[in-house]
Amino acid sequence: MTNRILIVDDSILFRKSLEKVFLEISEIVIIDSVWNGKLVLPYLTKDKKPDLITLDIEMPEMDGLETLKHIQKFNNTLIPEERIEILMISSKTVTGGAITMKALNLGAFDFILKPAGENPEQNLQLLRIQVENKIELFRTIKKDSTGVEAKNPHKYSEILDSKNKFSLIAIGISTGGPKALMDLLPDLSKATDLPIIIAQHMPEGFTKSLASMLDKVCGHTVVEGRDGMDIEKGNIYLAPGGFNLLLKKIDDKVHIAINKNIAQNKYSPSVDQLFRSVASIYRDELISIIMTGMGNDGTAGISTVKRLGGYIIAQDKESSIVWGMPGRAIETGHVDIVLGIKDIAEHISTLCR
Repeated sequence: MTNRILIVDDSILFRKSLEKVFLEISEIVIIDSVWNGKLVLPYLTKDKKPDLITLDIEMPEMDGLETLKHIQKFNNTLIPEERIEILMISSKTVTGGAITMKALNLGAFDFILKPAGENPEQNLQLLRIQVENKIELFRTIKKDSTGVEAKNPHKYSEILDSKNKFSLIAIGISTGGPKALMDLLPDLSKATDLPIIIAQHMPEGFTKSLASMLDKVCGHTVVEGRDGMDIEKGNIYLAPGGFNLLLKKIDDKVHIAINKNIAQNKYSPSVDQLFRSVASIYRDELISIIMTGMGNDGTAGISTVKRLGGYIIAQDKESSIVWGMPGRAIETGHVDIVLGIKDIAEHISTLCR
């Protein structure tokens, strides 16, 4: 199926680069390439709408966030499979990171970074890799929205072991994560004071903005995890973008250890490595939650969680932007229960009672 793309960016050079990359991908049609958000508005009709809009953050007259709000208002008049998906174009700055997190919370499905190196050919190649990955993700989202059911051969019942004493919650999440975490964590921080550790797939330089955004809506303190930081009740720790967050226990204290070694796993921060690390310390006192995201990160990690006695929750298909990670986890047979995002906090409150 052909995908119709609208490019929105105030830099003509970057628009030309995006056009070049998109035209190398099969079944892509660029319907227009414009320089500010106001020029998007005529395309917000059923007859003219694109399937995907790449949307720059900083533009004259109407910036990316304001444009995104107009697109989402139009999307609310459409059925799910007709919705326009939005891919944000971000710069790796403090301001760019903060605005990008707001855009993801407003419903943009993901973002790419503007390459800023001195070599134009290298920049183009970096852009090409990002765009190809995001188009694959975009097509997965559109396929999932058509109502085709994912394979889910297992049935789950709510069997709670009253002898379990839980001490930590670990969450693995990817595409759709910032908005899902904004929905989940305020309720979860009311339901329990257990420390929570999150591996959200995200590049370096963006998780600090995400932590700041979450901290404003949660009863618990939300921080980007740092090397040597103690794990304490009432705190939520985000693995720093581009790094892995592990735990180590010294005497009776559990500390965060950050590393950059991702050779064994293409995802970063790695959910598999987080789950293995926390399971080795907390064993049957661990609750692991695998949430929305593309791919299979976390699938290997939950086998360790299950072997050491931990409890595993997977987000359901209906409330996931992409059901790849939870769907693959469910297929292993290790998941204890599948829940909608609105039911997870209440269930954990029951577990920890």
